[in-house]
Amino acid sequence: MAIAPFIRQFAAFKPGWFGKAPFEPLQAWLNRIVSSELSDAVMTKLDPWPSGDVETVF
Repeated sequence: MAIAPFIRQFAAFKPGWFGKAPFEPLQAWLNRIVSSELSDAVMTKLDPWPSGDVETVF
């Protein structure tokens, strides 16, 4: 699970290559992760901080 974000980013950066690569089990694994409700809950997208905006500490 620790490498899932890296694989997800690589797949998003090179979707054509990743989709054609002979990694069917990896592609299926990634698809299960990114299509899960848990992934949606933890991978929320935030708006970028505007320049000069007050810093948000999480």
